[in-house]
Amino acid sequence: MKNNELWEEIEKMFSQSKRDVRIIEGTENVGLGVITYIGLNDDTSIGAVIRNTKGIIVDNTVRILGQGDKEIDGMDVVNEIEDGRMLIDGKLIVATDIVGGAYAMNITDMGSVIGSIWYFAPDTLKWEALGIKYSEFLYWTALGNMDDFYKSLRWRDWKQMAAGLTFNQAYMFYPFLWSKECDRDSAKKSVVPYKEILGINLEYGKKFFG
Repeated sequence: MKNNELWEEIEKMFSQSKRDVRIIEGTENVGLGVITYIGLNDDTSIGAVIRNTKGIIVDNTVRILGQGDKEIDGMDVVNEIEDGRMLIDGKLIVATDIVGGAYAMNITDMGSVIGSIWYFAPDTLKWEALGIKYSEFLYWTALGNMDDFYKSLRWRDWKQMAAGLTFNQAYMFYPFLWSKECDRDSAKKSVVPYKEILGINLEYGKKFFG
């Protein structure tokens, strides 16, 4: 299936969503450059998203990564791809969320299905296999039961607070979400760059679980 046909299907799917979906239009040549730099196949769902968008925001909660620009971190920037090295070995981050979680696609770990999507949970500091591929992940964000998934990570006024964040920002909770002392409603919430809270969580995850 050609890239433009894939993108038309993805656009149609998001247009049918009852969620607040914002597709930030990108530039084709920029997207193709990012696809080549990362080493992805253009004629795939992930290639279609990068080629056509700077990113997609769903319910002010999940940020699906695209080509990015000066104001929006693209997939290459979030993954810190440099000289073939990535932020997370064996996984490519494809989306982030406002509480420091990350969705990543398995690209080299032969211990699990190549192309499968995992979630790094900020309340457990562990990677969780979702049992879906990237195209199914897009469907889930648009039409699946995302509310149930985030039930344990939301707080009383999350909608109003989420609307005030930029694409690259997230909320840092104190006490941390993974702490036994954390009460989501009363915890102090600070706006920080997404990569800051992800880096902190990854470090704690390594410390606790190796």
